[in-house]
Amino acid sequence: LMDEARKFCSYFDIEDEIFAQFMWIDKDFDLSWHIDDATRCRSSVNVIMTNDPAPVSFREGDFYYKCAALDVMQEHSVANKDKERVLMRISFKNLTHDKLCQYFE
Repeated sequence: LMDEARKFCSYFDIEDEIFAQFMWIDKDFDLSWHIDDATRCRSSVNVIMTNDPAPVSFREGDFYYKCAALDVMQEHSVANKDKERVLMRISFKNLTHDKLCQYFE
């Protein structure tokens, strides 16, 4: 998975310390409101691997996506009710959300 994450970063010329992982959220499990640990992850790119997943919720509202750069320094949650939610995540240690998004403009 790290090899694929490095290819992604290379394609977009992103330079930062990264960590890639698959994340599973079981059916009927809520990931409560939180801000990610800034010492490990300042921003992320998530790719949903399951069909019809629950949205990620920010205080501004619910967001459905297939692939997104997320501002994990903002409070967010997932209320996963109906089915398992699986995603691949690339975490960026130093890049802020705004800096990360500049790579995709």
